[in-house]
Amino acid sequence: MTNICESDEKIVACNWLPIDTMVEIDGEVYRVADRMNRRYQKPYMDVLVDTKAEAFERGRQVKTVYIIN
Repeated sequence: MTNICESDEKIVACNWLPIDTMVEIDGEVYRVADRMNRRYQKPYMDVLVDTKAEAFERGRQVKTVYIIN
């Protein structure tokens, strides 16, 4: 399987923040670089991971998100 994002940058998909907004989750800084399906609005975010297995392992979580800019 090919990695969709060939970068070390941490990426989230989010519909309620502008693209390129930086957010902090659990001490890690992520950049909003994508959108989710229209039905997912505030407070949902999707964190990009390397594999489908990793996504299932992490599952759905509730986290505090700090907007940096």
